Amino acid sequence: MSQNTYVTASVLGRVRVRAGWDAPLQEIYCSVEPLDVQADFDGQTPRCFLEFAYADIPSMIASLAEGGIMLPADMRQAIESDVRAGAGNVIRDFGADWPSSQLH
Repeated sequence: MSQNTYVTASVLGRVRVRAGWDAPLQEIYCSVEPLDVQADFDGQTPRCFLEFAYADIPSMIASLAEGGIMLPADMRQAIESDVRAGAGNVIRDFGADWPSSQLH
């Protein structure tokens, strides 16, 4: 499975988006992890993942846009390349879409 990751702002606050091609399942997957989740009562930070599977990239982009999340063009191109090549075991980090000084 290819994994392409970046951090951005959304209606959920800061989120980590991970998307790519799942070769065994023959589908595009996308997970969104909220990063601004408050610690629960015992001080542990719960991680909530929103996970989706798509038949095509435009469907994924439309779904992300509903949450105010824009997919970087270079990340889209990487996923398209992964789909064409049937790529697996590819990991790319596209960073964040704001200055690193604003990341906590």
